[in-house]
Formats: sequence, structure tokens, C-alpha cells
Amino acid sequence: MSAQIKTGTPSTDDLLNLTAQVMSSWEVMAKVLGFHDTELDQLMADNADLFEQCYQMLLRWKQKSGSKGSYEALAKALEHPAVNQQHLALQYCYKT
Repeated sequence: MSAQIKTGTPSTDDLLNLTAQVMSSWEVMAKVLGFHDTELDQLMADNADLFEQCYQMLLRWKQKSGSKGSYEALAKALEHPAVNQQHLALQYCYKT
């Protein structure tokens, strides 16, 4: 039996918890999620703290994506070869 992806959009709690675990690769993940360099530069200018840069990126992704900012889209980004965080996709995006 294969794991099923959660429906809907990621909760704020899931994004907050995920932030601590993807901080080291948040810029790569942001690019996989469709952010442009200018947006990343603005996130870094607006937030001096690395944790806040990553968290704000995830919140902005969810906000600008609307219903497309789903657990499925987040799982695809986490599973992308450049991000390589399959275990986090399983932890946050799949039903247990």
C-alpha cells in the first residue's frame, strides 16, 4: 500500500515546523517552488534572520499559490533532486 498525500493546503503549523528543517536549503527550495532571484533578494532584505527568511518564503508561496499551494506541490518540491528531502515530504505531506 502506498502512502497517500494529504489533501488541502499545508497548515501554518506544518510550515513553521518544516522551516527549521529546510533552512539550510531554503533558497534552492524557493527556486523549485517558483520564486525568482529578485523575490529571494527581497525576502533576505526584509528578514535578517535565516529562520524568518525561510518561514516567510513558505508563507508567501502558500499565499500566492492559493489552492495550488497544496501538500502535493510541497511534497514535489521536497522530493525534487535539488532539494532531496524525501523524508520531510513523508513527515509533513503524507497521511500517517
